[in-house]
Amino acid sequence: MAMTMIVNAMPVVILTAETQTGKAVVKGVEISSLATLKIPLVIVTTGVPESKSLHKKLEKLTEGTAAEMRVFCSSVSQGSRENKLSYQQAICEGIGCLVVANTATQIQHSIDAINLYRMGNDARKFDIIVDECDDFYRTVDGELKLEQATTKLLALKPVLNVQISATPIPVILKHAIEILDAQDRNLDVPQDVSMQAFRPSPEYVGIEDMKPLNVHGKDVFLQQNELSLKTKLLFEVDIYDGTTVKESIPFANEKVKALYDDALYSTTSRGMAKTGVLILHCSCPRVYTPGNVYEQGEHLQLMFNQEGTDLIIITVVGKGVSVKYPEDDWHHSWDNPERRDVEASEIIREIDNDDQYVLQTPVAVLGYFKLNRGLSIRSDLRVPTHMISSLGRGYNCGAVSQNMGRATGNGKSVLNNNGFKHVTMLATDSDFQMVRAMVQFLKEVQQRLADGETFVESVTGSNTRFPDAINFARYTYRELGSVRGLRKKFKLMVQYEELTRLSEYDKRTKERFWNDMPMQQLLVTLLMKGQDNETEYSEEMVAADIEGEYESLFGERPNNIKTMLQRLIDNGIIDKEKGVWAGKSDFFYTVPSFRKMKVYINKEVINNRFGDIVGSDSERSSGENTSESSENDSSESEYEVNNAANESRVESYDCESDDIQSSDGSEVESEFEVDSTISESVAGSCNEDSEGDDSSDDSVLQSRPVTPSPKKASRKRIRSCDL
Repeated sequence: MAMTMIVNAMPVVILTAETQTGKAVVKGVEISSLATLKIPLVIVTTGVPESKSLHKKLEKLTEGTAAEMRVFCSSVSQGSRENKLSYQQAICEGIGCLVVANTATQIQHSIDAINLYRMGNDARKFDIIVDECDDFYRTVDGELKLEQATTKLLALKPVLNVQISATPIPVILKHAIEILDAQDRNLDVPQDVSMQAFRPSPEYVGIEDMKPLNVHGKDVFLQQNELSLKTKLLFEVDIYDGTTVKESIPFANEKVKALYDDALYSTTSRGMAKTGVLILHCSCPRVYTPGNVYEQGEHLQLMFNQEGTDLIIITVVGKGVSVKYPEDDWHHSWDNPERRDVEASEIIREIDNDDQYVLQTPVAVLGYFKLNRGLSIRSDLRVPTHMISSLGRGYNCGAVSQNMGRATGNGKSVLNNNGFKHVTMLATDSDFQMVRAMVQFLKEVQQRLADGETFVESVTGSNTRFPDAINFARYTYRELGSVRGLRKKFKLMVQYEELTRLSEYDKRTKERFWNDMPMQQLLVTLLMKGQDNETEYSEEMVAADIEGEYESLFGERPNNIKTMLQRLIDNGIIDKEKGVWAGKSDFFYTVPSFRKMKVYINKEVINNRFGDIVGSDSERSSGENTSESSENDSSESEYEVNNAANESRVESYDCESDDIQSSDGSEVESEFEVDSTISESVAGSCNEDSEGDDSSDDSVLQSRPVTPSPKKASRKRIRSCDL
């Protein structure tokens, strides 16, 4: 979709579509069109490798046009005076396009080229495209050298400023804030907004086409930081004298093994083996220290080699791309000058065309920070089939969405031809739901603009509230973008309908804490501490106060109050932000909704131990409507608006039963319900708890029966073992 605004007389177009829908085509069309008009173009994108990759795509897209051989990249021109003179000459002729990375130095190269092109004649026109525009909005004041260089480039007043991103929410929110601020100050800021849908092709596989890993009929999710340095998947290796030794895979556990088993050993409905397996694996941030991505890949390959299954490993890190074929050493791109800039997709194409491997050999691409925006991992015959996305708490919503977006793209027929109906995802429940809701939010904004709402109305929901189902911010503690505080501004500005019935995600969250006594006591503590509050949300609290209230209520101190609070944050139940308390820096905790938090409290467990501390059903506030809507009425959403609940003060502290519990207080089963064994440790993994980590909440994963490949039938299936 495209949203056009005129700010300070300079047209700004925000173009957004889902990840990997083919937005490079838009750039190619603009380059060719501008070359015909003799207007040069500057494209600023994120990252040096990404700028090189984009340059390759644009060279192909402009073949046979007026811009052929006129697309240059500053990243590949560094140190080459001849190349620099070439792009400067092309820009001066008005038929050149310069692609630069998001560094102050490279952006200065484009400024120098435009100044040379104008030669003092500021009337000479040029255009600019800011690719992955949300990645350029990093501080509120624009104090970074990158931001200052970008501002300096925009000050040259291009004819058109096109900003492109699949995750533009920080930029959209920034523009909305600027418009509202101008209105408050009675400034004349035109708000003409037009919108065009950038629709993906029927071949597109999006986030909505992904499904969580399913084992024995149960959907499996990670917990935040579940895959850590302390988490190792153990397996046995046969050695030549008939004995076995134990090896381990860092940043892995039985859930990871289950996803690989699903990829490598699943068959079609006709019993045929699936081909073209491509696993994207993002869980290990280490590159050089022990427990790194190479160790992870090598041991994954070894484990499946013991089972009789070949697996090719590709790694993508900042230094370059590496590949390890079965029973071979690592081949690093930086060791070969001719392949220094080789991409993972090129290696995959080589594998597909190699008679020794072809599509029958599965491929796993491992990485972390580099498995993000601007990187396409696929070939004409192989597209992503499975993905593990496990990013740390410091990554924002846009980064998580871009990471999962590496498994999206055009290629549905390729996916189906290889035997797969969808992409299988292993991630945290909150991240998975957040990304899906974010996509729906952007589509809703697009529709509202098309229906005639103003830009601010369509972004904030001030005219009509957004349905809670697309409230992506409530699923996550993550920031929206690089600028801190945007998530808080978003929650204050954007209006959603009140939640009155728990979603399937909320029900799964409830199950995680239902029989956890310390967490139940913490929930009651937070609830009781806010009992005199006149609003539906709590005032700011620090951990020391919460700990004191906990001890006062239950006569015992919590084991680690900050770790327990972090578990609630990870599951979207409470919020945390940094501030100053008693002259010292500290974290403040708030409860966004007492009414919602109450449904996570197992009053039967609490009251049986501590007496009638959380009230009974008869004490329910008369202002809270518990009527159930008809599930057959298609016009009513799962998230109905309950105005009476909005207006009433929270006076009772019972566990509500609005389609959440049965009349006897037991949990309602959902299609995502997990076994009662979820509290047990996962067999075969060594997963020591670290601060802030949540315990596994999925059913015990069991190995699938596998028939070893004929050529290595003597090998046995790996048996995972306890540490």
